[in-house]
Amino acid sequence: MQTIPPSSAKKIQFSATIYDTSNTLIPNMSLVIQYFDTQTNKWEPLLKSTTENGLLSAVFDFSPSPSKATILAAKINQIIAAGSMPTFRLISAVSLKLPVTELFATTSNLALNPEKTMFLAEFGEMIYNAEARMEKLPAKETVICVTLPVIVYKLIMQNKDMAKQLELQTQKVSDLTTQLKAPNQELQKRDATIKTLNDAILQEAQKTTDLQTRLTAKDEIIATKNQQILEKDKKIAEQTTQIITAAQPTENTRQNTAQPMNKVYAHILDEVHTVAARDTNNRYALSSVSMNLKTFVEQDANGNMKLQLIDSKNAEKINGASVSEVKLEVATNNQPAMPNTGKIPSILGLTESAVRSVLQSIGLQLNPVYQSTELSATDKYSIGQAFKQSPIGGDSIGKTQTVTVIFAKSSNEFN
Repeated sequence: MQTIPPSSAKKIQFSATIYDTSNTLIPNMSLVIQYFDTQTNKWEPLLKSTTENGLLSAVFDFSPSPSKATILAAKINQIIAAGSMPTFRLISAVSLKLPVTELFATTSNLALNPEKTMFLAEFGEMIYNAEARMEKLPAKETVICVTLPVIVYKLIMQNKDMAKQLELQTQKVSDLTTQLKAPNQELQKRDATIKTLNDAILQEAQKTTDLQTRLTAKDEIIATKNQQILEKDKKIAEQTTQIITAAQPTENTRQNTAQPMNKVYAHILDEVHTVAARDTNNRYALSSVSMNLKTFVEQDANGNMKLQLIDSKNAEKINGASVSEVKLEVATNNQPAMPNTGKIPSILGLTESAVRSVLQSIGLQLNPVYQSTELSATDKYSIGQAFKQSPIGGDSIGKTQTVTVIFAKSSNEFN
């Protein structure tokens, strides 16, 4: 059972708001507020009141007085003084003259107003609906609940609206279904049209058969011509194979032209020496040569390796799977040793082999990096030469014993 704090208040203000089913406030409705006597188990009339613009507001004074309500007032005063909650209900005034009670609302909650001078009993907002559900109370009294809370009523109305919308949608589906059922007469007309079309198709099919017979005769002539073309293509392929075979170097030719690897290398050294000695006054000196050779590699009976270089004239006629790539790097052995001055030397303009030789002579290691670049004839450096270094020339040699050098490389070499 709920309890209330003790208070000196001796009045109870009852309030309610009543709407009709069109959500309009109902004026001038006669109502009765009853109190449930737990001693007699009966509802006793407490106040009569009339709504004004749908609003009910009535005050009951339960302080001792010589009036007729003194007994009820004393009982209510006793219950509230004990901290308990009395129970009240709101019914229509005509219910006092009828065997059936029109119940509006019931409440057992009392709260003090902010000034703590009066108790407040609120029946809340409700919708008056004479067709509301019926309930049987334990007191064997027939009661019809003629109101619903506003929230509940709105939910009910929403459900009705949804049911109505569902009914409309069902009707639309039924109408569409009826429209989709074509009349038998229309179907008969369509059947006649289809028969006419079928007859026309049969006539066209006969014409097609005649054309196919004529095309078959033409196909036989074309097949004969195609056979003649295939025979000519076969002869052309045989002649082409003979020409290619004749153009490729044979195994005997390779043996006759193959040179020992040391002889090829010695020949390249002679060419490098000739170029290096051509102009001693030139600003640049030949320090190293790097070559990728496309060649046939074979081994003679003594185990010596022989190379046969491929000339540009026959390169396109040779099967690439039988060709090997040999990379030769030639560096001069007269590269002057760099004095160890404690500084990083400038090695811009040198090839990788020359740079490696210079750095190793002073105890440094090379980290070569090749970068794709486009160089013109007027550029200071050319493909294969160093054009950046880190640390730069002149920096002190510290703990790091590696010098990163970037060499120019043609963009085509990366494809």
